[in-house]
Amino acid sequence: MRSELQTKLAQPLQIGTVTLHSRVFQSPLAGVTDRVFRRLVRRYAPHSLTYTEMVSASGLHYARELPRVMEVDPDEAPIAIQLFDCRPDFLAEAAERAVAEGAQIVDINMGCPVNKITKNGGGSSLLRQPEVAAQIVRQVVARSPVPVTVKTRLGWSEQEITILDFARRMEDAGAQAITIHGRTRAQGFNGRPGGTGFAG
Repeated sequence: MRSELQTKLAQPLQIGTVTLHSRVFQSPLAGVTDRVFRRLVRRYAPHSLTYTEMVSASGLHYARELPRVMEVDPDEAPIAIQLFDCRPDFLAEAAERAVAEGAQIVDINMGCPVNKITKNGGGSSLLRQPEVAAQIVRQVVARSPVPVTVKTRLGWSEQEITILDFARRMEDAGAQAITIHGRTRAQGFNGRPGGTGFAG
């Protein structure tokens, strides 16, 4: 007999207007999740949601040509294009281009811990700027005909576990789903996920 959890996991997952027939998500990873990698994922998990590598909205704004990491094959659905930046207007513009390239979901990275991203106000630095983060989501939602989602972390550090308030703000701003990397920005990619300061 199927357990209640097995039954629930077998049901489609709805993110805004997008129906997903798999609970498998191939997470975005810079330098890895290119088209070749995504084809391999699709071979073994045909209904999974795949993601491109993250794309800089500022870089896209000033670029003359579309970056290769943003190229999507017509048969890749369902696929999300992940964007990062701290400028709401640039991200809204980038979202429109992402949809034009074939994204069924626009994902905003608010979790990358890498210094070259955070020092310019992007990635997990937005955890310390929730008003800016909410403005980003509102502007992207206003310009995107597809669902907008957010990837983030538990907080900046063990002393700043802010995910519950932050997630509510993103939901109120219009995010259709939130993916949480279970570490703080200070942990980077090390240590035990879950954070000792997280109670909820």
